[in-house]
Amino acid sequence: MTGISSYALCHSQHFPNLTWCGTRHGLVILKRENEQWQEAHRFESITQSIRSIVEDNSRNLWLGTLTGSVLRINSPGGPLQFPPVNTRYDSSHGLPPGRIDVVTAA
Repeated sequence: MTGISSYALCHSQHFPNLTWCGTRHGLVILKRENEQWQEAHRFESITQSIRSIVEDNSRNLWLGTLTGSVLRINSPGGPLQFPPVNTRYDSSHGLPPGRIDVVTAA
C-alpha cells in the first residue's frame, strides 16, 4: 500500500484485523488481508490533521488534532458500519487552543 502518510496508528483492540490511521487530512481504516494492508475506508467528513488516536472500552475513537479540538467517533454497529456519529470538542468545551494529544480513554 502506498500514498498514505500517517501521523498516528492505533491497532484496534476490538477488531484485530483493523488499524486506525491518522493522516494529514483525516482518518483512514486499514485492513490486513492476504498479508497486505488495504485501505478499507476513508472518513470523508474528517479533514483535520489527526495526530493521536485512542480507542476506548466502548469502541469509541478519540482523535487529537492540531486545531485545538478532539473528535469522538462512535460507530455503534462497528467500524465499517456507516455513518458513524462524530462529536467535536473544542474551546467552547474548555479545551485550550492549539495541538491536542489524546493519550488515554476509559
